Amino acid sequence: MASQSQPEKEGRRRPALDRESGFTGASSGGSIEFAVNLHGIVMIKLEDIHSLSDFQRNAKAHVLRLKETGQPEVLTVNGKAELVVLAAETFQRLTDKVERAEAVEGIRRGLAEAKAGKGRPIGEAIEAIRKKHRVPKAS
Repeated sequence: MASQSQPEKEGRRRPALDRESGFTGASSGGSIEFAVNLHGIVMIKLEDIHSLSDFQRNAKAHVLRLKETGQPEVLTVNGKAELVVLAAETFQRLTDKVERAEAVEGIRRGLAEAKAGKGRPIGEAIEAIRKKHRVPKAS
């Protein structure tokens, strides 16, 4: 059985929504742990913060929870956040989302540049690449 995280032991109440930032969170010793933003993106919850020692003692329970919930755990050493642990499937989904977001941003940037008259015609670009890499013209 996994031990309770530090905030649970101290009996902290659930964080309140900050209307200005759109985040829920709680302050502890000058740091803020955010739970959920208004877009429904789950970030780090207070109950997902554990010591590395607790993780080592209860690895099986932690791994099971990581797989079941898909939520990350923050592991602390001497009370300081040092590691974030994710289930492999969660990590892959996160990586896929980042790659997709980067592709969409690249497309948006390219469209904005084209609309602003930047860039060059495709034939001219292909010719420049051909010359740069010394690729002979197709016959």
